[in-house]
Amino acid sequence: MSYILVVEDECELNFLIVCCLRAAGYEARGVQDGRRALDQICQELPLGMVLDVMMPGLSGLDVCRQVRQDEALRHLPILMLSARGQRTDRIAGLEAGADDYMTKPFHVDELVGRVRTLLRRAASGAESTLIQAGALALDPQRHVLYIGQHSVYLTPTESSIMACLMTHAGEALTSHDVLSRALGYPPDSGDPTLVRTHVKNLRQKIEPDPAHPRYLVHQAGRGYAIMT
Repeated sequence: MSYILVVEDECELNFLIVCCLRAAGYEARGVQDGRRALDQICQELPLGMVLDVMMPGLSGLDVCRQVRQDEALRHLPILMLSARGQRTDRIAGLEAGADDYMTKPFHVDELVGRVRTLLRRAASGAESTLIQAGALALDPQRHVLYIGQHSVYLTPTESSIMACLMTHAGEALTSHDVLSRALGYPPDSGDPTLVRTHVKNLRQKIEPDPAHPRYLVHQAGRGYAIMT
């Protein structure tokens, strides 16, 4: 059985998260700094990672960026933790490549739920076929988006967002629609910043000119839509 890697420099919190994940039926292992996290990942690829931002030496942001730059690791689900809950901090974590972001202090049962949702999302395309919308074609199993002859790799969360929007191509979905339909949040819950930041990252990957999007547009007062 593969495992969930917990990267947290606070010993007691690290131990608590590992214990709660194990109690929920997952194999979990803990390390306390970013360098050890990368070494552990190289030794054995985890199912997912719970990653603290503020750590001595290599920060969680640095770890996340290095993981996303590795082709073999770019699909690894990452839940980022931080004691800093400002909007700019959340955006920094998501732009570094995190799939989701939680602010300390938090309820461990919510953390376990977020981890479960991320793992389900990462595996959701296991038996899926291509989703097509105009010039776009998404392989949800490999998290690869094809744009004509060009292809880009997406994170599991980016893939879920694109699958949702492409399935409803031409229809505008609000941030809360995306949070609930694509990311598994209860209706009218979750932080719209999560969607906005992932959309920004997606545009950087798929748009010829991200400042003037052609495929992934925002319709004022309505929401996000894929244009075909």
